[in-house]
Amino acid sequence: VSPLNRGFPITIDKTPVCPYDSAHICAPSGLLSYLWNTGDTTACIYAKDTGSYFVTVSQVGNCTATSHPVYINVYPTPQIGINVHGDTLTASGGTNYQWLLKRLPKLCPLYLHQQKGLQNW
Repeated sequence: VSPLNRGFPITIDKTPVCPYDSAHICAPSGLLSYLWNTGDTTACIYAKDTGSYFVTVSQVGNCTATSHPVYINVYPTPQIGINVHGDTLTASGGTNYQWLLKRLPKLCPLYLHQQKGLQNW
C-alpha cells in the first residue's frame, strides 16, 4: 500500500529534546517531492523548536498526501546559578547536581549537570 493513499506516519528519533539539540524527523524516502510545514523540501528535517511537524509528499502522477503530525517538546533552558564564596561553590536553580572539575593547563572548566540538561561554564 502506498503511503500516498492516506495519511502516513513519519519517523522521529527523539522527543522531548534538550535545549540546543534537535530531533531528526523523516518521511518515507524515494518520493518525488516533499514540503514540510516548516518550508523545507527534503525527505528529513531537524526540528529544534516545540511544535507540530508534518509533510506533504507527492509522487509521479501528481498524487499527494499529508503525513500524520508529530509533536516535538523542547525542554526550557534551565536557569542555573553558581555562587563562589572563597573556596566554596554553591548552585541554585536545579533539582539534582553533579559537580565535576576538569584540570587542564590554564583552564579549569566547571560542568554542572542538571536533571534535564548539561551546562558548561
